[in-house]
Amino acid sequence: MKSNVGRVTSGLQDIVLDSLNCMASCRDVPESVIKVAREQFLMNEEELSDIRWRGGYREVESAFGINANAHKYFPASAFQGPFLQLLRHSNGVGLDFVIEFLNTSSDWYGKCVLPTEYVELPEEISITFSDGVTKQQWCNDRLWKMYRGTSVGPTVLQSALMALEYWLFETAEACPALLDQILQRILRQSNNAALTAVVASLAIAHPNIAVESLLILLSSPDCIIFDKQRMVADYNPPSSWFGGVSGLNAKNEIYNNERKKADARPHRMKDLEIAILTIQMGHSVERVQQILDQHRKAISSCDEQDGLDHIWRISLHRMDLRRYQPTVETVEIANLEQEGVSTQQMDRIRFELVAAESDLEAIISESVAHHADTNLHLSLQMWGIKVFERADAQQYDPSKWKVQLSSAQSVTNNSTPAQQQGLGESGPAFVAAVCARDHWEEMTETDQVWCADAVCSEIEQSSDEWHQMARIQRFSMAGDRPTAWAVSALAGRATNPDLQVRVLKALVLAITHSNDEVRNYAAAGVGQNLWKTDRELARRCVNLLASEAIMIEEELKKQENLPYQSQRSVYDIEPQIAQSVRESFFKADGIPADAYCKCDPATRTGSEAFSRMLAILLHAPAENMAVEAFRKMSETLVTWWQAKDDRQQNHGRQRERPYEIEPALSDVLERFLFRVTQETATMIFEPILNAVENHPREVSIVILGILGIEDQVRQPAHFWFLWGIFAEKITTADWILNIDQDYSKGSEMMSMIFLNTRWKSNVRHWSSLEGYADRVHTLFERLPASPRIFEDYVSFLYHIGEQSLPNAFIHLAHKLNLPNSAKLLNGRNTVYLLEVLLQRHVYVRPRELKQRIEMRDSILHVLDLLVEIGSSAAFKMRDDFVTPLSADQS
Repeated sequence: MKSNVGRVTSGLQDIVLDSLNCMASCRDVPESVIKVAREQFLMNEEELSDIRWRGGYREVESAFGINANAHKYFPASAFQGPFLQLLRHSNGVGLDFVIEFLNTSSDWYGKCVLPTEYVELPEEISITFSDGVTKQQWCNDRLWKMYRGTSVGPTVLQSALMALEYWLFETAEACPALLDQILQRILRQSNNAALTAVVASLAIAHPNIAVESLLILLSSPDCIIFDKQRMVADYNPPSSWFGGVSGLNAKNEIYNNERKKADARPHRMKDLEIAILTIQMGHSVERVQQILDQHRKAISSCDEQDGLDHIWRISLHRMDLRRYQPTVETVEIANLEQEGVSTQQMDRIRFELVAAESDLEAIISESVAHHADTNLHLSLQMWGIKVFERADAQQYDPSKWKVQLSSAQSVTNNSTPAQQQGLGESGPAFVAAVCARDHWEEMTETDQVWCADAVCSEIEQSSDEWHQMARIQRFSMAGDRPTAWAVSALAGRATNPDLQVRVLKALVLAITHSNDEVRNYAAAGVGQNLWKTDRELARRCVNLLASEAIMIEEELKKQENLPYQSQRSVYDIEPQIAQSVRESFFKADGIPADAYCKCDPATRTGSEAFSRMLAILLHAPAENMAVEAFRKMSETLVTWWQAKDDRQQNHGRQRERPYEIEPALSDVLERFLFRVTQETATMIFEPILNAVENHPREVSIVILGILGIEDQVRQPAHFWFLWGIFAEKITTADWILNIDQDYSKGSEMMSMIFLNTRWKSNVRHWSSLEGYADRVHTLFERLPASPRIFEDYVSFLYHIGEQSLPNAFIHLAHKLNLPNSAKLLNGRNTVYLLEVLLQRHVYVRPRELKQRIEMRDSILHVLDLLVEIGSSAAFKMRDDFVTPLSADQS
């Protein structure tokens, strides 16, 4: 957003461009909305100069000229942004704006206004219209798939394209006769394949009313080929990856549901080839075949043909209806007309594709063989992944490991290097990791040697790719991930001395690997495997990580004293240090035994090392070095929290804090607390407990983590001990006296101590409460009378405290008997929640509630107060509750 825009103007712009609230402005003042959208979405000269000065060329937004501070519109959806509303209410102006927006952004991308290291450039393709006019368009796979969200692009562009497709489908349903004209208009005005791909989508879905548009698309071989790739990607659309993105934003459900419906359209599994075949069944057959013949003539005139030419010839062969042999076959179908006759015969014409030219048939046969080999690799990979993750044992049977091992050995021995680099390439590595982990003693010596060799080779071949992109890649399907985990399971198990040495070297390579994710897998494997078999080696691995981090930090500090031109970057330093510690590992005193004590988790490099050190030490709760390391981590978290406050108060520079690593560090710390004694847990957690006074919001996130872990491990005694020491700290916190003030400190902490998190909607009880719920009630009684605290307690009863009712009504009544108790009902949701809780009992079990005088009086008191503040639901309940039970009810 521009620096000279005031807060009021900024807020108004946000409303105008808000995805779900912009309908009125798009309907009444579309020109103003478009003006704001241009200013918000696209970079201007000032922003271009600024990003060039800062060197921020790596974001995909900058490649497309999209303002990095603009609305992200994540997740992308047709309902995001003002695009759909502009198209619906001002379709002419709206359509021109969407086309102009995509054209401007694509020109920026195609002309490489801001070059980006990791975003490939498009090429120009041409499409030809029926009047002979030819138009150039920017095109590549990224642009063609952008409207489907299956390629990476700015979400504002994806949303604009999704909205255009959505509106075009509405138009096709309401005014089918206009569809082809609109599609041709888009093609004539567009300079990019992103818009052309949307046109192709509508033409595939409605081929018989978009004939002219299909003929234009047929003029370009690139359109046909790119749409085939789009169809393949649509077999796994984004909505199927993780169920969409929801998080804490309920609006995301709207966007996710829109995407699911869009992904489910039946034409997604078709492509332009099918549409071209379809229109040959009608009056356009001669025009289509004339264009096909022109393409054949053009390609036959080439002296040499490459792979793309062959693909295009095969595509032409498939699209030409003349290349199909019709045959009549008789089939039996269900008879819905004549009574007593279940089936009837009917003739059906079947079209069989005839053989292509001999050179094409040879390519097709070779492709079939390649696909068979790829499928074998993929089957090995999927079995290996699922069994390694211990998932879906019914479909991927772990007991078939011998068959899979034999197939993996066969694939490795018979595949060429080129084949091994294709789809499913990591299949043998996954199988080797599974067998090394689960079946080492059951294998023959020959199989053991093969597995160890496969594990080591996978780690060795990629351990020194220090390019920044290679370093940060996340890809759990790569073979070096499971082998990095499994190599520690092989340490000390190989009988061959040479193989033992190789395994140990591979273990060191995995721990100091150039890829961060491989390091994480290796650390997790060391933690789970080596403490059981070789504790000294596990300790050396911890100190290896610490030593590497210390050496990198020392080298970086040296660079600070050098002239800027002479300073080495961390990317130059890391490979050198990694090689040094690898060599030191095999020297008697090369790795200091106390390195873990000297590693500082507050530094950038130290925090990354600590995340892996703690992953190893997590599995050694009895080790002193583990307790010391986790105590240091606890202190560091508080240091980061305090540094943030210091920066805000003094307007100074904040000490480097690794926000992306901090959640993982907190998680492993919280898990460790469930593995140690209560005394040790208290000692480790003391810094965080002492931070309740000054950093309640951060501490509440820690409590949430502990709550989530208890939900997994089910150690209620330990959980409630940890909960209790936090609760005790809260009762003495100074901020509790101001808890009801706006933006008060401690509100998140109070909510979390009453276990108010995002429970599933159908949850009414949490099993870990059994035998411990009285602790929550006691805390409520001890805390001061406060609307916020009262609401948090009622929320606890509403979500998971079902079994504490109706007795908990007595606790509520006690609070409401205090002076000025009516103010306790001032919480945002308190009245509603109380009404629901009372309805669950007053109408369902009135006799039980009336039998106990204290219970009866408590409920009446709560109802009376609710009636006083105007609750009609409470008035009706009170009326029913005081009415004597009839004879049949009693």
